[in-house]
Parts: sequence; structure tokens; C-alpha cells
Amino acid sequence: MKVSILLYHKFKHMEYCSHNNIFLEYKLLKIKFRSVVMKVNKKASINILILILVTIISVVYSNESTSTWSNQTKQLPIYSVKTDEKKIALTFDVNWAEKEYIYDILDVLEEVLEKGFSYDFEMNWDKRNFAVEISFLLEAENTSGTLLTDAEGVESDENIVYEDAIIFYNPAKSSFDENDYLAAIPYTDKGLSREFLTYFAQFLQESADQGLDDLMDFLADESAEEFSVKWDKEAFESGLSGLSETDFYKYPRY
Repeated sequence: MKVSILLYHKFKHMEYCSHNNIFLEYKLLKIKFRSVVMKVNKKASINILILILVTIISVVYSNESTSTWSNQTKQLPIYSVKTDEKKIALTFDVNWAEKEYIYDILDVLEEVLEKGFSYDFEMNWDKRNFAVEISFLLEAENTSGTLLTDAEGVESDENIVYEDAIIFYNPAKSSFDENDYLAAIPYTDKGLSREFLTYFAQFLQESADQGLDDLMDFLADESAEEFSVKWDKEAFESGLSGLSETDFYKYPRY
């Protein structure tokens, strides 16, 4: 408003002046007007800059506060809710059993076999017999076409797929014929440790490797009459003597 009034008075004054005076007055007016505009623009720029700076500081502080609060927040389960309605809620807390029962022998055994056993295998959980069976396969080419007879009396000259199994059992509750398995390993109420099961997988790998070599020798030897994988029980138990066991995992409940 002040700039407009100044312009009005200047131009009113120039109506009664000569041409040269009008030119001088106009130059003077133009200089003053530019000075006012520059001052206004400079002041506005400073205000905008301050506003941007305050906004940035506010955002940073807000993020830091939110992050700190989030780190200190702990979610808790809902134990009860106030209500006037006659209702009952049933909840289950399984955190106490996370290590003891949810993560059990079956989980650890499958994990160590997948990491340390290179042959095809299958796990069978016999719930009624309180036992776990581990079956594995050895495969070999019968390049000479030798006629072979398996344990069930079936003859074949095709490539060989040999299957054997190991059983983990409860001495007080399981019932089985030990002759049907390569090895029978008992477990107690305490369960079996990860170190034991890892050692078992390693020993089974070595036994299977040796068994595959023996199978190839059996196919090449025309005088050989029978083949089977060997489980050295004494060597297995001897390796357990220096084993340091820590965490134990129980037989799963169902």
C-alpha cells in the first residue's frame, strides 16, 4: 500500500514538470521502487529459509523420538479384557515348551541328516510304537547284467537299489525285530542331544560310503554270494566316549 501511494504522488507531481524533469523523476522513482522490491524479496526469502529450516528440524526430531519409543515398546499377550458380558476366553501359552517339545528329536535329526548325509533317506515316525525309522538307499549300475536275488526272493538283472534302515526306539515301550534293521539305537526320557545326532549322521555317512564301495566290489566279484551294509557297533560306541553333550531334545508328544 505504501509503494502504491508513493507512485501515485510521484506521477501527480510529474504532470506539472517539464519533459526533462519528468524523465529525472521517473528515473528516481524507478530506483526507489526497485530498492523497495529488493528489500521485500530479501525479507521474504529469509522468512522462507527459516521456515524450511524449522520444518527439517521438526521432522528429524519427530523421527528420532518415534524410533526411541518403538525400541522401548514391548508387546505383551492379552490376559484379560474388562467387559460386562458374561463370556469366557480360552488361551494357550506354548512359550515354555518351545525348546523342550516343539523343537524335538525329529526336527534335529532331519536337520543333521540333510546337512551331513548325502544319500537319499526317509524318516518314518511310528507313533504307536514310540519309534523313529531312518531308511536310506544305495544305488549302483549292474553293468554286467548279473542276476541278483533280493531278500524277498525276487530276481533281477537291472541296476541295484539297496535299502536299509535304522531305528530309534524306547526300551520300555517299543517292540520290533532287531534283525530287520542295520542298527537299533535307544533313547531315554531325557531324549538325545544335538551332538549325539550329529555324530550319528556322520557315522551313518561313513557306513554308507563303505557300503557302496563293498556293493561295487560285490558286483565285480563273481564268487561273492551275499552283500549287506555293515554297522560297526563297537566303533560307534567308542566314538561316543569323547562326545561332549549339551542341549537335549525329547521324543515328540502327540
